[in-house]
Amino acid sequence: MKTVTIHDIANRAGVSINTVSRALNGKPDVNLETKRRILEIAKELRYVPNRYAQGLRSRFSGSIGVIVSDIANPFFGALIKGIETVSSARGYRIVLYNTDEDIRRETEAVETAIREQLDGLLIASVQTDAAPFAMLEDVGMPFVLMGRHFAAHPADCVKSDD
Repeated sequence: MKTVTIHDIANRAGVSINTVSRALNGKPDVNLETKRRILEIAKELRYVPNRYAQGLRSRFSGSIGVIVSDIANPFFGALIKGIETVSSARGYRIVLYNTDEDIRRETEAVETAIREQLDGLLIASVQTDAAPFAMLEDVGMPFVLMGRHFAAHPADCVKSDD
């Protein structure tokens, strides 16, 4: 099945891509009849906005990465459920990375999150040094460490009081 784009809607409606974008985003500078026709065509074609494309324009992905060391650990299951509940209520979705307590996989997860331009990361780290966190700081990606901190590399951290 082909993905419907705003180009398809613009072609069908006989208007510019900018007009379709403004109509779909509820901008007031679109003629009401034109807006009605665009919304009708979008519904008919079953148009679904592309979050990735929107993120390129807005620099907001709507996604937060969560890096955990062992998804089979019940602690992380409860933690992820809480993160997902709060994130979802605020319009975010989570992207989960399981590292199996492998430092290399954790570093790769950080690099992937940067490439995917996620809005931030929550990290239950197994690192022995803070190099991946310096990488996050270099690109300006916010992150919070969970359950661990590095004295030599201060960062926001959430820990339990055992």
